[in-house]
Amino acid sequence: MARPSPILGLIAGGALAAAAALWQPGIRVVDGDTVDHGFWRWRLEGFDAPETGSRARCHEERVLGQSATLRLAEAVRDGQALLAPVGPVWNVDRYNRRLGRLTIDGRDAGDILTAEGLARPYAGGERGSWCAEG
Repeated sequence: MARPSPILGLIAGGALAAAAALWQPGIRVVDGDTVDHGFWRWRLEGFDAPETGSRARCHEERVLGQSATLRLAEAVRDGQALLAPVGPVWNVDRYNRRLGRLTIDGRDAGDILTAEGLARPYAGGERGSWCAEG
């Protein structure tokens, strides 16, 4: 009997993961640019939000990060959120988070937070400081 192709299993698994990512109930905001959904943690692409907790480099960043987290949670709760994977399902960042785009009522979550001063556009590379200089 022939064994199933591992490539076929990978493709099928990717299709299932993509479908799971599009099922909307259950998106939980972790911070301003990270959400949990299904079995995975997702890094939202296209923007950077300030860090929270011990990862924040200063008090100002921590406070702004908490505001970004609360605002994103409010938008997800009050709007129609749609999470879609970016690239292949095995595409992850250095923290093993899947990469995705989150839209709320048809608007990119990063654009919402950026317009309100709670995030910055980000396309990779070094991120700027959220802390006051000097």
